[in-house]
Amino acid sequence: MIRRINLVFMLLLLTSVIHAETVPVSRHILALYDSTEEKKIERTLLHGNAEVILNHLGLILDYHDINTPLPDDGTMTKYRGIITWFQDTAMHEPETFIKWLIKQIDDGKRVAILGSIGAMESSDGVSTDESLIQELYIKFGLEYLGNETLNPLVIDIVSKNSEWVEFERPLDFETTYYKQLKPIRDDVTTYLELKRTDLADSSSSAVITCDTGSMVIQSYVIYFNPEDYTMAWRINPFLLFSKAFDMESMPKPDTTTLFGSRILFTHIDGDAFISLSQVDGKRLCGEVIIEEIMKKYPIPTSASIVAGEIVIAEQKPWIDDVSRVTNAIREMYKIPYIEPAAHGYTHPLHWSKNITALVIPPYSVPATGKYAEMIEDTEYESLSMDMGIINGSMKEIIDMEIVKSFEMINQWLPEGSEPTHLFFWTGNCSPTNEVLEFCMENGIRNINGGDPIFDAEHNSYTFLCPIRRQTKKGLQIYTAACNENIYTNLWQGPYFGFRKVINTFERTEHPLRIKPANIYYHFYSGEKIASLSALNEIYQYAISQEYFSTFASHYIDTAHSWFNTKIDQENANTFIISEYGACQTIRFDNETRYPDLEKSSSVLGFMHYQNSLYVHLATADTATISLTGNKPKKTYLKKSTAGIQDFAIANDTVSFSLTGFGQIIVELANLHTDTSYSVSTPDYLFTFATDTEGLGRIIFPVNPIVKKNIAVTIKPAPGDSNK
Repeated sequence: MIRRINLVFMLLLLTSVIHAETVPVSRHILALYDSTEEKKIERTLLHGNAEVILNHLGLILDYHDINTPLPDDGTMTKYRGIITWFQDTAMHEPETFIKWLIKQIDDGKRVAILGSIGAMESSDGVSTDESLIQELYIKFGLEYLGNETLNPLVIDIVSKNSEWVEFERPLDFETTYYKQLKPIRDDVTTYLELKRTDLADSSSSAVITCDTGSMVIQSYVIYFNPEDYTMAWRINPFLLFSKAFDMESMPKPDTTTLFGSRILFTHIDGDAFISLSQVDGKRLCGEVIIEEIMKKYPIPTSASIVAGEIVIAEQKPWIDDVSRVTNAIREMYKIPYIEPAAHGYTHPLHWSKNITALVIPPYSVPATGKYAEMIEDTEYESLSMDMGIINGSMKEIIDMEIVKSFEMINQWLPEGSEPTHLFFWTGNCSPTNEVLEFCMENGIRNINGGDPIFDAEHNSYTFLCPIRRQTKKGLQIYTAACNENIYTNLWQGPYFGFRKVINTFERTEHPLRIKPANIYYHFYSGEKIASLSALNEIYQYAISQEYFSTFASHYIDTAHSWFNTKIDQENANTFIISEYGACQTIRFDNETRYPDLEKSSSVLGFMHYQNSLYVHLATADTATISLTGNKPKKTYLKKSTAGIQDFAIANDTVSFSLTGFGQIIVELANLHTDTSYSVSTPDYLFTFATDTEGLGRIIFPVNPIVKKNIAVTIKPAPGDSNK
């Protein structure tokens, strides 16, 4: 008995030692902003430009207004670093801020300062103690010598690293600001060196990284065009932020990829389901989309309904019987790869001002007075919608737009279906904190907003958006591409404009994969022949790309799981990943090594792509990734366009269960070379051959029906002489 107790004690001690040796990898960055400069978080330069890059690097931004008390030491323990991007040189209590920031640096926090330090003077014009300012610069290995000028005629470039400082915009004839910063430490690396032609010994480091983090002076972070309000990165934010926050060798959870394949999710806003299509002058827009798109392409699609459209359907002269609409909705939701969702009851256009799209008295009424003037200035896209004012409180808005819309839609679902709790934001897609808090408390998945676009006309990463918007007590997941309303100038034409979204898909894939693909549109795309043609072109492109097609709800779960993922580092080669949920991809950038499949756990396989290592995780509570320079010999999953569960290898047999849609492709590596393998499922029996490297590419027969938990067994075909 004593020996058993001692053994248990030793095991517990060993376990505690093992856990003590692991180091948590903090992913949180404190994003400081000044609400006197930028009123709302979603309007800050950090949220609109930097956050999407930081998300790509695996980092989570938590916003804090410097006009509120600065975080204490206990709060700061969760943070890897701090980032600022102030718009002017003044703030409330600048000396308090600088002292606090210096302490954070002394405590080991890495700091990235973009533009002004924002604390040269107080809000009432009192200059900050120069010695304190100098002390802050010294923390970055710099001596501040002043000598500022805005005269571009006296500013010259001494040297530049174009990869770092001319990322999207050359500096030619655009050196518009100078202040003198002199490096005083060996760890300082200068990427842009300036001088004043009217001053001797005026060399200045305008863009630097150091052991503390990074600093970029005004004018050299981003280019802003005052004529059309477009922007472009001057610095390379991927390189700068990765270096500043020491993320170069760190694992990064990834929302763009699943089992090596780029994620595609498709969702439809319910607008104009009941509108009359001009394609044939007979069918509803919803009917056209069902027949010409949904049934044609077996791509999982989350389709929403504006519940109030059914209420007003009888007012439309082309609808003789409301049952025509409800029958079409029921038919749509019987398609096995269509997921139900709600898009409001009256489709609010402005969530905080009670402006809405449908007039359904007494809840929403025609606008009068100032509201009528506001609406007169509002362009709106849907032919079937009027506009009015919601006559109720925010609680009543929640009850009608969310709760009631769910109740109505759930009654049109096939018998035995799970009720939907998926909501697509309407109008300005900026729900209030109260609404988002309600969704969070009630487990309502929600998405929309962000409007990311990246094409020839919007040729910059600044047009993309981060993964989510956060309010005080709520979360909103953004889309991964914008919809046809933007491409068609608020549905004014050209109606084929949506096909340009393919350009966004391409630019967010190359030279690096930064966003999943997202086909996002409205039912009114079924109104015009040109818009329907654009949809067909987009869908044809999508099915040619071997995407991992999934529902919007799955992407939302993946996004939330991305924020929840915990990483602990055991040593230079080993990382423990936990609480990753639906986010089953971990990416290592600039990585040529491989997962050690013998030492790793809950790792199904991997793929090298774009100089990054993508590691595929199994469904589990915890995974361990151990890296090695040696290529694995064990069979592994390289890529799949469908969900993989219960992946197992026994001798020469590989087995797993499969869930997917349409044509499914699975690639397995380290099989026998030049060998014929048989694939057996309950419905199919076929063969494939491996190549000279032992890579097997398995193409399952096309089937529009959902393949859910299909058992698959793969083994060398009988009689193959090479096995």
